[in-house]
Amino acid sequence: MAYWEGQREKKFVVQDGISKLCIKSNQKRKEVINMDSILLWLIIMVLCLIVEIISLGLTTIWFAVGALAAMITSVFHGSTALQIIVFIAVSLLMLLITRPIAVKYLNRNTTKTNTEAIIGETVQVVQTIDNIKETGQVKCNHKN
Repeated sequence: MAYWEGQREKKFVVQDGISKLCIKSNQKRKEVINMDSILLWLIIMVLCLIVEIISLGLTTIWFAVGALAAMITSVFHGSTALQIIVFIAVSLLMLLITRPIAVKYLNRNTTKTNTEAIIGETVQVVQTIDNIKETGQVKCNHKN
């Protein structure tokens, strides 16, 4: 291990195919941040956000938060195993605890349509229902 003296200096180095940020400091120590794991968690976070924007299902947003937590763990020199554990733990906690609350407040004013509106209602069969042929018709006197 090399020790450096002098002013704080930053440089990128590649060792064994892994890019790292090396910081030279007055404290005679070498701080190394593994840039590959940070980039990996950043990519995972961005992909989760893109999927969330496309789907609007409030599912992948929590995994993006987990990826952010894992990325922060990586910045503080957490091992790969610790990063994965943090990702899984934070993602599942966010999914299980905050998703039901978010869904409750974001889906307040949904109007039931089509068959959702007649669940539990009494209907009159107008045409014989055949599930195999997918035929049949009912008449509903649904009142709003």
